[in-house]
Amino acid sequence: MSDHIARVLIVDGSSDSRAALGSWLARLGWSVEFCTSGTDALEMLQTRDYDFVITEMHSPDLDGRSLIHWIRTNRPNTDVLVLTDSNSQRNMRFALMNGVRFYMVKPVEPQVVVDALLSLLDGGTRQRVAPASCR
Repeated sequence: MSDHIARVLIVDGSSDSRAALGSWLARLGWSVEFCTSGTDALEMLQTRDYDFVITEMHSPDLDGRSLIHWIRTNRPNTDVLVLTDSNSQRNMRFALMNGVRFYMVKPVEPQVVVDALLSLLDGGTRQRVAPASCR
């Protein structure tokens, strides 16, 4: 496993989700930042580099599709993981076709997300959808 201190941006409207996942990632010594909307995420991404962005597909101001497209265009080295309430096949296809590395439907145990991110730091290259047992 890499000794890299990863920088993670979590975009999620749920304070419980942000806190739970942020706590797990902080235990690894990673730098974790949070925001609640796609617009806030864009502002942060324009001024900071992140290794990972964990985002929902739905946001009141800027949806996950638009955010994913912006990241792929402007931050191509940033890996994206979708952690969402939406099990829409359309959203899943869009995400995976646009470079999202993992698409997970809530609820997902924080350790599953941590393991996914660690696999990417260790050179993982495949896109994945969380198995039904993780949902």
